[in-house]
Amino acid sequence: MASQQLITQRLSKEKDQWQAEIRKNVEVYLGEKSAEREYNLEARKRLYAAIGPLKFQLLIACRDVAARVTNYAIEHESYSMNMREYYGQSTLYRLIRPIAIAELIERQITYADFSVDPTGIDLLRFKRAALTAFTDGDSILHHPHADWGDEIEHVFSGTFSRLANALIVQDEDIINKKRSMHFHEFETIINDSHQFRKFSPLSGILNDFSINKKPIFWIRLVCFGYICNEYVEQAGASIGFQKRKFDLDTLLTASKDEFTSKHVKEFEEFFQTMLQTALC
Repeated sequence: MASQQLITQRLSKEKDQWQAEIRKNVEVYLGEKSAEREYNLEARKRLYAAIGPLKFQLLIACRDVAARVTNYAIEHESYSMNMREYYGQSTLYRLIRPIAIAELIERQITYADFSVDPTGIDLLRFKRAALTAFTDGDSILHHPHADWGDEIEHVFSGTFSRLANALIVQDEDIINKKRSMHFHEFETIINDSHQFRKFSPLSGILNDFSINKKPIFWIRLVCFGYICNEYVEQAGASIGFQKRKFDLDTLLTASKDEFTSKHVKEFEEFFQTMLQTALC
């Protein structure tokens, strides 16, 4: 009987120890989950404060790019890209503005944890895709007539970044905050010959641009317009934005370029992957 009682006492003690250990582990687990939830909530708040308004601005800017590319394909014979005229100036502004906003978003990485919201990563992918559209050989399927020595129908990656920063100014209402220029500010700057140089060589590429004259750059514009249009649907559908009809076949073949016409399907397939590409 004494040995049975001893065993019972030992089992009871071990049970108490097990229960205490289980309670401790549960409390630690619940504490960690509570801390994780609190961190994620605060991180989302910081992320929204950092890039919430910029996300909406990017949607507007992307919508405008898609509209300009599709409309120009239809009406290009009626409009001049001359940089002294409104249409050319507004086109230059529209092309740079999404890139400038994407640059501002990327700067916020140091202030916000993008891992708590996958849409933050999508914003970085957009900038990466835009860079590819304007600078890379892949976006033009390594067109045999591409000139890589001069920025005639493409821009260098360093130029891409410089153009984005040229459109960024200090916000006069908020200390230590930058923003993209408004169009009236842009108009004033480009009428100053010294300031206008900041937007070279894109300003020069557009100044004498036509679809037939620069078919390779037209591919790049169609590519960028497509990226913008897809981003509008991807990021804006939940708040009422709709992407435009963007007929890649019609747009790409508008240049009558033989290489482009022969590879329309390949262009379409590559463009469709661009917003899912890795960030590296």
